[in-house]
Amino acid sequence: MSSFKMQFQKELKDKLIQKSSDKISQEACLVKMFKFFDSNDLGHVEFSQFLKSMEKIGFQYEEELMRGIF
Repeated sequence: MSSFKMQFQKELKDKLIQKSSDKISQEACLVKMFKFFDSNDLGHVEFSQFLKSMEKIGFQYEEELMRGIF
């Protein structure tokens, strides 16, 4: 795995954990994170939702890179 991908994963995890409560289980935290990305509450995440969610937490990269991450 490239150093960029590793750094990106760490930063994303850290930002998402900051958005959640420290008093919930890891499973509950993952569910909460998914719901953050699934803004339409349809049980799946579309690329446009992914982009908007990533921008909300401060990640703005070129679309090609974001598609690869998605």
